[in-house]
This record gives sequence, C-alpha cells and structure tokens, in this order.
Amino acid sequence: MAIYEQKLTDLNDGKGGVALTNKVDLRDALDAVEISKIVGNTINQGKSDEKQIMFAIPQELWTLDPTLRLATFYRSVGEEAKYVAQIRKWTKENPRLCMKHERRFF
Repeated sequence: MAIYEQKLTDLNDGKGGVALTNKVDLRDALDAVEISKIVGNTINQGKSDEKQIMFAIPQELWTLDPTLRLATFYRSVGEEAKYVAQIRKWTKENPRLCMKHERRFF
C-alpha cells in the first residue's frame, strides 16, 4: 500500500485547525481478497480449528483510517465490544476488502 496523494486543507474554524487527506493505493489488498476468493478463504481446512479469513486490512491502514485507529484504541484499553463494533463499522464501509460470508462472528 502506498500513499499517492496528500492534501492539507484549512478548516477555517477560527482555531487554526487543518485536515490531512490521504489517498492510498489498495491494489495489493484487493488482489489478496480476490486470490482468497478463488482459492478458498479458510485456514486449516478440514480440521476442527478451521478459521475463515474475514477481511484484508493492509498494515499501514491501521494508522491512517480513523475507524481502525479508534478500534485499536478500544482494544488497547480492554473494550473488546467497542473494538468489535468499530471493526464491523469498517467492514460495512469497505466491502471490497471483505470476503463473502453468510454469517459473521467476531
């Protein structure tokens, strides 16, 4: 994942606030999702501890996306329910980075 455009905008809020907007290339993550859909999205297939891949989040996105940053904060302070709520919110906002599942359990 690479940042290919950054834009700094003055908020004109009287407090000197600015907003930084990053545009990132998610091609690698989207390719990983497509490969998982073709190959099958399970880990340890056929075993009792079978796991399914839910989504592909590039490591850099955890520091750039506000929803994921908030999820990281909630996990660090032990608020697992709020962490899961933020991850669910992120998956609804980014369906292209998620696998297709009938039901989702976290």
